Amino acid sequence: MNMVFNSLCNTLPDKDDDKFKTKCSEIAQEIAKGNASIVDVIEQLGSYLTNPDVIQREKGVLALTVVLENLPTDFLQKQHIQVIARFYSDKLRDHHQILPAVFKGILRIIQFKHFPEELIPMLLNTLLENVGCQMQQQSNRYSIYSIFQHMFELYPIALISMGSHLIYGVITSIDGESDPRNLMFLFKWLPRFLQHVSLGDLAEEMFEVLACYFPVDFKAPPSESNITRDMLAEALSPCLCSKREFGEFAISLALEKLDSSLNIAKLDSLKLLKDGCVNFPPAVYIENFKKMWVQLQKEIFSTSSKEIRSLSLETLTAVVRKVTKDQDHFTEVKSVLQDICDTVKGNLLPDSKLFEPSADILLYTAKGSEHSSTFIINDVVPFITNTINITSTSSHKGQLMRYLLELSKAYLTYHSRLSDVLRDAPMIFLKAAVEGDRTLQEKGYNYLGQIARHLPDEVRAVLYSNIRTLIINNDDVMLECLKGLAEAYPEETKTYILHKTELNSAPAVASYLNCLSHIVNLQNFTKLVVEKLFEYFQKPEYTAIALDCMKSLLVREQENHNVLADFIRNDAVDKLVQFSLEQICQKAADEEMLLKISAILKILIGLQESDVQMNILQKHLEKIETQLQQREMAVILLDGLLLRLNADIDISYDVMDVLMNMAMGSKSDTVIDVCLKLLANLLNKKNSDENLQTYVEKVKEKCLEGLSTRKEVSLSLLVWITKALLMKNYPDSFTFVDLLIKLLDEYPELGSELKIIMNSSYECLRDTSHCKCMPLYRQKFFVYVTNKMADCLDNIVYLKVIGHLIGYAPEQAVLFQFKKIRKMILMCLEKCDEPEVLAVLLRSLKRIVKDDSKAIDSSLDDFLMRVLKLTTFKDSMDVRIEALQCLSVMTTVFPVYKLLPHKNTVIHYLAGCIDDRKRLVRKEAMDARSLWFLLDAPV
Repeated sequence: MNMVFNSLCNTLPDKDDDKFKTKCSEIAQEIAKGNASIVDVIEQLGSYLTNPDVIQREKGVLALTVVLENLPTDFLQKQHIQVIARFYSDKLRDHHQILPAVFKGILRIIQFKHFPEELIPMLLNTLLENVGCQMQQQSNRYSIYSIFQHMFELYPIALISMGSHLIYGVITSIDGESDPRNLMFLFKWLPRFLQHVSLGDLAEEMFEVLACYFPVDFKAPPSESNITRDMLAEALSPCLCSKREFGEFAISLALEKLDSSLNIAKLDSLKLLKDGCVNFPPAVYIENFKKMWVQLQKEIFSTSSKEIRSLSLETLTAVVRKVTKDQDHFTEVKSVLQDICDTVKGNLLPDSKLFEPSADILLYTAKGSEHSSTFIINDVVPFITNTINITSTSSHKGQLMRYLLELSKAYLTYHSRLSDVLRDAPMIFLKAAVEGDRTLQEKGYNYLGQIARHLPDEVRAVLYSNIRTLIINNDDVMLECLKGLAEAYPEETKTYILHKTELNSAPAVASYLNCLSHIVNLQNFTKLVVEKLFEYFQKPEYTAIALDCMKSLLVREQENHNVLADFIRNDAVDKLVQFSLEQICQKAADEEMLLKISAILKILIGLQESDVQMNILQKHLEKIETQLQQREMAVILLDGLLLRLNADIDISYDVMDVLMNMAMGSKSDTVIDVCLKLLANLLNKKNSDENLQTYVEKVKEKCLEGLSTRKEVSLSLLVWITKALLMKNYPDSFTFVDLLIKLLDEYPELGSELKIIMNSSYECLRDTSHCKCMPLYRQKFFVYVTNKMADCLDNIVYLKVIGHLIGYAPEQAVLFQFKKIRKMILMCLEKCDEPEVLAVLLRSLKRIVKDDSKAIDSSLDDFLMRVLKLTTFKDSMDVRIEALQCLSVMTTVFPVYKLLPHKNTVIHYLAGCIDDRKRLVRKEAMDARSLWFLLDAPV
């Protein structure tokens, strides 16, 4: 041993000193280097470990523990571990103040690789005999439970060999535990432990220790709000269900507590009955099945809680499955199943108040097992089918049909085909589909679709004929049925519907293609649907219809890669681009059609890999650019091709120049809009380098030059460029913001354009278009602009800008800046006459009052008076409604004493609003006036 080591061991700081752990770590390093052994540590710490002063002994034990924590788990040899383990075992008999350090030491030593398993009983017996667990503090109890857990996970054989002594020790240790943190730990660990040990005569005692927490009735203190009652209840149930021997006790407990008036007791009891079905033997359920049925029936019929009713039905299914899964068990409980049917079958008349719960009881009983489904179907379905046949009211028929369908599906869960008793169900649904009113038709076709795989030949034959007729008549009532048939009988559907339908009109073609799009995601139909769409697309009289259908299909299925892949495989992009170019060349292209094709191209191209996108560009970009020279309308097609390209595909600045020049020169609003948005998109995706810097300056110059000739376009282009640069966090982006603010005085119309920067809904600058979007860019812009304008209270243009921006600003940014912009908002509410700005401000004010009323506490009087005046704003009903709602919200947020001084003024002012010419305003005025009138009314 060296002098350094001796010095470290003999000069330990106070255990609460930060240097204490450092010293212990240094001692561990000396051991690891081979300069000393763990036995040397114990010898050097002797003056602490044998000190009459308990504080010094505690310091010595803790030092040894921390040293062990700093050694690798494979470092100590078996003989050293034996010495330390016996040392800790002896210390369990020492003063209680030393125990926390001992617990930590035991936890550490048992995790060493060479720990002798035979020492486990010695350590645990000493612990159980000398330490009263429930007499310890919470953290110490947690340490004891952790010792149990680690010993069980690391040395299960040694632990289990202790037999009943171990079980009794665990029972006495946990009995009376009340801390939610410790309970959560125990509830998560005990099920694994109990599954591997034999409880013998102690089964009931172990169950009672756990059952004392059932049902869990616990409200976490503020310091433990992360543990909830539901979390504890969820964790306790597996403990109570972990052993077959617990079955008898658990069922009795659940049935007893299910009779409670507390909802939590009912929910926990139902869950215990349901969860117990996994482990408990069938005999205990068979024995109590009658009692369970009576209790569950009572809950299902009488409860007002949807949660209790739903769980009661799920529990019924689980219990029925348990007691009827085997034929022998089914025979034993058949009389109870008959009792269930006899009790509720009489309520299956649609005008009965108990119809729905009764039908649910039968349905959830049928869901239990093969035997229960057969029994319920045989007993109940004849009654239901007979009732359907004699019922004349459509709504009643619909109710009965729905349960007939659900019973059929429950039966088919366990059987491969419909039984003889159910053979009338398809005919009933078919009759409703063919002869019923519109509501019954929808139900009939829908239900047939859900059991399509089990429809007899004659029913399918009628359906195929009817569906063809409905397609020709442009009636989509059968869409779900068609999908079910297509999935179950793909070849029949193709032969008897898709290939046999005669299409002689545009509405019929539209209906046909709509039907096809509904089944496009079925594997057997995707290719056929895509081919059919393009077949009709290439027929001039049906092109527009096919495009509409294609677009709606792709919007709906744009996340379905299989569908998109089939479009790509079918050369969809090539066909659409070629068609568009031909139309443009012949001057036959109309704007609406090109916009649809562009939208389709964006979906098809946007999700492709970069190499696929590059191939598409190489094929078509040059052709489109050529057409741009003759017809500017081709820019819509260019937009479809480029907007959703991946960011790693570089588009030349020449293309961007074309877009900029076209925007500046065009008279078409659509062309200008497309050019500006596409230019912003491409600029956003450009790498920030010298070329981009040069180009950005060029755009700025172009915009400034264009202010004299194309003012509106130049201002819009500046705004879009600023947005694109802000989003990508371009270094000089805020110089553009400064320019926009500077231009506001000369061009006040720019104020409303600035909201484009805050609006995150534009497709051209979203992540779906692979754009770069830095976090919080909107917040940064809002804060920057409001800081610049905050002191200009007499500038009405600036006031309106704040109004425009605040509607799109993230709530946290508004609250953060509210102190700075509060006066501007007040002045805008007073001086502004633009309805759009006022409505936005009032909506934001209403949100601020709800979420952070303290923000306007100091200016409440000012805000209240301005809002009150706006309740009679003549030019906009929306402004008046927002102002009235704002006044109403104030009464629910601010303390009465702050509002009372204004009560009479507000009530008097609102009296005039009650006579407003608009009914919606009068309603809001009545509500607001009532709330203010009742401000100080006694509760």
